[in-house]
Amino acid sequence: MILITRPKAEANKLFHELKAIGISSHVDSLSSISTKRKKILVKKNHAVLISSPRAARIFSSSKLSKKVPLLIIGKVSEGLLIKANFKNVIKTLQDSVSLINYLKRNKKSFTDENMLNGIDHKTGNVSNLFMKKKIAALGIQFHEDIIYKTTFKKKLKDQTIKLIKSGSIKFVLVYSQENARVLIKLMNSKNIKKNSKNIKFICLSKQIAQIIKQNGFISFNPSRPSQTMIIKLILSLSVST
Repeated sequence: MILITRPKAEANKLFHELKAIGISSHVDSLSSISTKRKKILVKKNHAVLISSPRAARIFSSSKLSKKVPLLIIGKVSEGLLIKANFKNVIKTLQDSVSLINYLKRNKKSFTDENMLNGIDHKTGNVSNLFMKKKIAALGIQFHEDIIYKTTFKKKLKDQTIKLIKSGSIKFVLVYSQENARVLIKLMNSKNIKKNSKNIKFICLSKQIAQIIKQNGFISFNPSRPSQTMIIKLILSLSVST
């Protein structure tokens, strides 16, 4: 059985996708999302950075010009924005590390008044500190605009704890660094870490997997951060188990 920790809407969708291919799962959403405001503004002469599907959905529903210059992390976010007819995608990157490397090579494009002079990051209240520090170190103006709020759970479901203790949970899916930290904290609070030593934690990215590994758990991540690749990894690990 797989434990899904995503917010409710995404978790339920994934639950049914897994069920369709014969994989049982249990949902315990570690966080919930609320849109902070309806009206979205962008900073003049800045590239807008969209780093999550959640931000992409909110941004897509705005009434902004479809010619806003965009930097995008992730193919899912790219698809949502293109579907909403945004036409000025500067670059789509795989993850935050790829973004930093791209900015290093193209720094002048984001620091020249005749081109763009900064980045306007549309994000949630839980931000990527690594990315912020790296962009600041490059000397690129970085504006963070919080357009949604993530609220985290205080405890795991009783059923989740029972399933972990009984050994029923074989895999746990983790899609963000903060969810990884919250999950570890909640598991430690219930003293079920010892029951989790054989669970395989499948993480969306290498950075998330490192957090899990550093806390003494078994972690895996796909070669590319996508749900399709995660499902392929689950199937591969299920066969080898």
